[in-house]
Amino acid sequence: MSRRILTLDRAKEWINKFNLDLHFTGVGYKQSKAPACKDLDIYVDDDIDKLEELLSVVPQRLLLSWDYNQHVPSSNIAQRINSWHEIYNFVISNNLHERSR
Repeated sequence: MSRRILTLDRAKEWINKFNLDLHFTGVGYKQSKAPACKDLDIYVDDDIDKLEELLSVVPQRLLLSWDYNQHVPSSNIAQRINSWHEIYNFVISNNLHERSR
């Protein structure tokens, strides 16, 4: 898996605590995420390599900026964002929240 089971379980607990409607899917360690992402409108990651493999699969790709990935060019692959608040604003301004309903 991309995330250890314990980490995935913690993430699921957190989204349940805040009543968020999010779905997590594990694809296996070093496995392509493309098949699991084929119906997504948006994908957020801090790893540009994971976003790059989704170029023809997910229309909206966001690179969450951290100190360790500031040097990575992203312009042709993903839009760089700096916070979860920016992700929220991106989803709302692009009406992505309406598509899942």
